[in-house]
Amino acid sequence: MRERIRRIKSLIRHKLAFAKLEKKTLRKNTFRALTHDLDKLLFYVFTPMPIEWIRKRHKLKARHHNPKNKKDLVESMIDYECARMTKPKSTMTAHEYVLIKFKNKPEEIEKCFVILKELGFYDYSKDIKNEEEN
Repeated sequence: MRERIRRIKSLIRHKLAFAKLEKKTLRKNTFRALTHDLDKLLFYVFTPMPIEWIRKRHKLKARHHNPKNKKDLVESMIDYECARMTKPKSTMTAHEYVLIKFKNKPEEIEKCFVILKELGFYDYSKDIKNEEEN
């Protein structure tokens, strides 16, 4: 029960950070800020489902974990960027995360980089060409 309460508090902090970063970058909050990770929160609060099941289900069903359009990608990039502000184990920027997650998918990296540049999260010092040299 303690772990569940800890996760609920952490998730609320993450949702607030997401909404704040979305407002800063898009100059508005969207419906996605309200619904971001809401499924996890509802499952943690109202069901006895195991934590691992909730996490796996969320990653399978959440649009920002399986982006299909630009809005999904924008939500993903904001999520990646604000994760380091609220999750102790997440220290990477959105740019760093994209380089690792899509390491062997250059077309996905390019799609993400377009969004990162639009949002102001693109780190020119970590350009993919520099990563390939290392």
